[in-house]
Amino acid sequence: MTPRVWNFACAAAVCLLGLGCARDKQLATYPYVKPLSSPGQKFSGLPPAVQATVRSQAGAAEMYDIIKTNIGSELVYVVHFKQDDLFPPLYVAPDGSVLYPESTFVAVGAAKDQIGVTSGVGSSGLKLSDLPVKVVTTIQEKAPTAEIDSIHSTKREDNTFYEITFKDSARHPSLVIAEDGTVSQGIPWPSIKSKSEAPATAK
Repeated sequence: MTPRVWNFACAAAVCLLGLGCARDKQLATYPYVKPLSSPGQKFSGLPPAVQATVRSQAGAAEMYDIIKTNIGSELVYVVHFKQDDLFPPLYVAPDGSVLYPESTFVAVGAAKDQIGVTSGVGSSGLKLSDLPVKVVTTIQEKAPTAEIDSIHSTKREDNTFYEITFKDSARHPSLVIAEDGTVSQGIPWPSIKSKSEAPATAK
């Protein structure tokens, strides 16, 4: 290799190294690197029974991540905490049972009753904490292990009705619940409207 070619190769290497260092520096200072889904957002989407178990077992411990996985054919939620030396990963079944790690054997059975307002978020922006307590109680009675997909509300005369849909719609069909907690049977959601909104008929 001639000195001229050698000098050119060295200059090119230095240039590439400089570009690499500049890019690494840019990536290190780039502000938009946070994950799109935070542990808090994931927690709000958990079934009420799972949320209650996490609160009961770990209190206010700060979560690092929540993973939805399958062990065998069973769905399991694995909650990881920042202080993993004090709080090892918590394995929870959809009904709120605490499981032994990497298994479906129950360590602590689910509570028989789940009472109280939880903080699940629907795609419409409504949260469970926005709903009347009687509506939340009905949701927990009818679908305590279901993950909420969306919450919508509408008016019918002087009453407010809430439609709750679930992610596993095959196992958990949607519920339409009045503000007093009663489930409306046989009323399709699009038909829930006030009389003033009904189209006029020709005379």
